[in-house]
Amino acid sequence: MKYIKSIFITILAVSLTACFEEELLTDGVSEGASIEVDGDAAFLFGETDAVNFNFTFLESSNAQIQEIAISKQLVTANGTSEEVNITPVTEEGGFSISKADLFADVPVGGTVLTESDLAPGDRWVFSFTVVMTDGRELSPLGAAEWNVTFTCPSDLAGTYNAVATGFEGDGDGGQAGSYSISSVVTLSEVSSGIYSIDDMSFGLYPQVYEVAAPSGRIQEVCGQITDLGDTDQYGDPFTITGTSNGDGTIELEWGNTWGDTGTITLTRQE
Repeated sequence: MKYIKSIFITILAVSLTACFEEELLTDGVSEGASIEVDGDAAFLFGETDAVNFNFTFLESSNAQIQEIAISKQLVTANGTSEEVNITPVTEEGGFSISKADLFADVPVGGTVLTESDLAPGDRWVFSFTVVMTDGRELSPLGAAEWNVTFTCPSDLAGTYNAVATGFEGDGDGGQAGSYSISSVVTLSEVSSGIYSIDDMSFGLYPQVYEVAAPSGRIQEVCGQITDLGDTDQYGDPFTITGTSNGDGTIELEWGNTWGDTGTITLTRQE
């Protein structure tokens, strides 16, 4: 009987231990927390004064967040800064970083940059770590990094008077007769920085060749304009480059494989 009682006590002890270990898997020691991040994804040249974030804490009564540790790093075409820790977030809600703080402490190649030194595509990379009240540091699911990309505002939509000079093509990529014409073209915004043109020949096709005007698209990034590879109704690709002057005028150069070329000045109508 003593032998049977001893077996019973052993089984009971094992069962209690198993239950205790199972409870550990669901208490605050093993539970984790995470965050959701929303905010600004772009730094606009001449317009952005601060970058704003909003943090939502995904925690439970058994898994509490002490703070969100944040680091920043400036990544440019000419080099990358060191990763620098900034003020942590201790409660959910809004969080703002001023323009001065964005550029502070992240020199590239030993030089502290300004927005005038950046190029489109340069970016700040923010990294987030969830610090639990029990001291654990966790990588938030799906929200470990946030990129803020440098770019420029674009506002080219409108109707323009176009003055164009150039050469008609000879069909083999060479030049035939010259031309000088005036027309009216309209730029319509398709998406941020991308515009459709109702006549990417800028008057040449309808006025000289007496055929339909070919439509196309351009993209502006910080004053620099490029085409998006559109073709005319004959399948001929157009190359368009130029600059936006910021005063309502645009200077463009275009050409196609037929040999047509053009130098264009667009002036926005009032």
